[in-house]
Amino acid sequence: MWQQNRIVGTGLFALDVILGADSRRLGSALGGSTGNVLSILGALGWTATPVASFGQDIAGERLCNELQSIGADLRFVDRSSAQRTNVIYQHQLPTSRNGSATHRFSFACPCCGEKHHPVVEFDGSIVSKALEGQAQTDVFYLDRPTRAGYELAKSYHESGALVVFEPSSAGDDPELFEAILHHAHIVKYADERFKALSCDMPSSVLAEIQTLGASGLRFRSAATGRAWRQLSAFAVPQVEDTSGAGDWCTAGLVYALLQRCSRTWHDLRELELEHALAFGQALSSLNCLTRGARGLLKILTPAEILSLAWELCADRANQQGLLGAKQFGKLTQQKAQTLTLEGHDAPQVCCSAKS
Repeated sequence: MWQQNRIVGTGLFALDVILGADSRRLGSALGGSTGNVLSILGALGWTATPVASFGQDIAGERLCNELQSIGADLRFVDRSSAQRTNVIYQHQLPTSRNGSATHRFSFACPCCGEKHHPVVEFDGSIVSKALEGQAQTDVFYLDRPTRAGYELAKSYHESGALVVFEPSSAGDDPELFEAILHHAHIVKYADERFKALSCDMPSSVLAEIQTLGASGLRFRSAATGRAWRQLSAFAVPQVEDTSGAGDWCTAGLVYALLQRCSRTWHDLRELELEHALAFGQALSSLNCLTRGARGLLKILTPAEILSLAWELCADRANQQGLLGAKQFGKLTQQKAQTLTLEGHDAPQVCCSAKS
């Protein structure tokens, strides 16, 4: 009997608020690395299971509604009146000469300037509830070195799940960071966050992946003899927004790896890893043609997204990784229609306003 793959995840969930170069509010959506990876895979047919705590506010309600819309399992999402739901402001910068839009992130309210640092830790009772209610999963994902993340990674690693750790920083507890590494199969990070990890990678880690922005990525594993191998990025005719690019790459990597017949991860071959990474890069490149961390899902159906990504991978050798005219034409045509209909989100409300 066919069964959906399940991903359990903890870490950064936030409401992403996109602001134009003129400070107009262009839209908002579920974000944060964990939020994006889970919601992408949920949209592609997986059962997404967040383990998190949100505030009892409008932002928290938005996150729950978006997760429900992709069929997420919300049994382990706590809502607390004592907590403020994380909000990230994505400021779009003026388009560069080559047509590539860039952005910057901020946790400071653009109205009053008050800065709210993201909250990713939560009560241990939520961890216990998750491990009792969902003792097994296909994949466990975390993007922050937290005590809750460690407990979940340890338990799910022991139960046979593929554990993916994608840290944005080493945190302030080196021992905790290293402990999580010992329970991770895949460790992925951006070169803008880490030029290199300060600690040795445990031999139990199957793959270490460093993304390099427009230059692609490099990876190493036992299958490569721990020597770095580089994969160039797919070339795209026009970059609208790079937000969420790394999250799409991770989601595609995990999606492709779970297509394997074997779930014995220690026999993962180099070619399998390379193909899965290429699929992740293809998804990432497609999303860069749209605005927002998951703009691609507003333009194409999940089936169309998967088909285009597999087609890109199959044609990579012939096209030197270039997004073909046929695919690009379809995307740009639908993008124009979507952005025209999308308009603008609700007016900006200061974070200090009652909600």
